[in-house]
Amino acid sequence: MRKSTEINILHLCPDEKFIDRALDTFESAFPGQNKICAYTKKRPAKYIKRDIEYSANANDMLLGVNKKYINKFDVIVLHSLNSAWFRTIERLDINIPIIWIGWGYDYYDIIDPHNSALLVKTREFEKKRVTKKKNKKGIKQRIQNLLNSKSRVRRLIERIDYFSPVIATEYDVLKHVGNWKSFPKLARWNYAPAECELSTYVRDAQESNFTKDNILVGNSATSTNNHLEAFDLLKKIGFSNREIVVPLSYGDLSYGVDLRNIGEVLLGGNFSPLIDFMAPIEYMKKINQCGFVIMNHVRQQAVGNIIIMLYLGAKVFLREENPTYKYFKSIGMILFTIQELSENHDHLNVGLSDGDVQLNRNILDSIWSSKALVEKTYKLLEPIINKREQI
Repeated sequence: MRKSTEINILHLCPDEKFIDRALDTFESAFPGQNKICAYTKKRPAKYIKRDIEYSANANDMLLGVNKKYINKFDVIVLHSLNSAWFRTIERLDINIPIIWIGWGYDYYDIIDPHNSALLVKTREFEKKRVTKKKNKKGIKQRIQNLLNSKSRVRRLIERIDYFSPVIATEYDVLKHVGNWKSFPKLARWNYAPAECELSTYVRDAQESNFTKDNILVGNSATSTNNHLEAFDLLKKIGFSNREIVVPLSYGDLSYGVDLRNIGEVLLGGNFSPLIDFMAPIEYMKKINQCGFVIMNHVRQQAVGNIIIMLYLGAKVFLREENPTYKYFKSIGMILFTIQELSENHDHLNVGLSDGDVQLNRNILDSIWSSKALVEKTYKLLEPIINKREQI
């Protein structure tokens, strides 16, 4: 156990389900030294259960969080580069370091400005949907576009001191897509993939004697899941009496409604969309019955879900071109490509061996266990603490 150092940490957060887990990790490393400033529009938080010291609203978004308040902290941890904090970052004392924990959505439009993350059928589907919604955006969207201008985002990134992408290989990709005046140093930090240690869910599954025949498709109601192509593949392969579980309670809900209608037609009674928000324990029970996972993303997405399913012993299929697939293969994980599944349909009939499951768990524990995450948190703050002690 390391000796904790006094450091005053402010977390700028969206109201999302990952935040409590992140604060649990930071509190384990630096107890009593973390404060939350969340963009909740002054309303009660929906997902964050921890105490929120500063609840930001639209006024804070436009003018920045109170300077006297924010400048008293030693370090700012930015949980995604969200436009809610742009003005706050611009007004922040230049001597206060910023750590940006990337979520993917907040830098992928820079890496891939032409949005090549959609496959052909999904792209056509989205074009029709966007045309219908185009006239509904109005002045609110135009204001948002001004706030999120590319030049402004670039200047904000140049102000940030440390950047932790979802996957370490994305750091160099982002660094080299533009001619930056300065670029944050690489930091390595990860969110806990689940509420509890993953081994807890394995034990629960063993005690409940779940079957593992069902198939999990995607992680959210977003078009980058390329659900339509995944459904077509399953229709071609066949799935007999297996349940096709499709999480749609998170993301673009209008997309979820449209996709639900298509899923019911294509997959019939086997289609099992998760429409309503589920308590974590209930969600884990549901996906624990899926021994096979199809994540049809072209870009990095759903990393937390993939980690969970690999740990639970599922056979996971990702697209070969997906950076997540390349990353997991580089660290020795046993997983497969959707292209392999397209060529050999028997992949959906044979699960992983016990040895492969255990190998995956050992690798995941070394990176995503609570112990490993707390150690990463110490290392994340270490250069900032060392610099303060030298002054």
